[in-house]
Amino acid sequence: MREHNLQQRPWLHLDSLTGWLYSSLLNVSEERRRSVIPDARSSDRLTAVRQRLQGLHGCDSPGVDFHKNGLRPYASSVFITRDRHFMELPGDGHYP
Repeated sequence: MREHNLQQRPWLHLDSLTGWLYSSLLNVSEERRRSVIPDARSSDRLTAVRQRLQGLHGCDSPGVDFHKNGLRPYASSVFITRDRHFMELPGDGHYP
């Protein structure tokens, strides 16, 4: 922000439409994960993904599509934000 002389902090949106499922790994210990996923190669890959997800707490909003890897047969998405002003904006969830 200082480098570009910004007056406001940019909004950081996490487009986690397919990667959201991995966020469930953030609070799972390495030992527990390896007991559930004994295959070393798969477990190592999940460890790498977990490290990439450590910055999630710094995002202002994530987007999630449950129908992509949440095994939903129909379109279902959610937008989550910390800023309550979005609750006052008009929205329409009906898509004919």
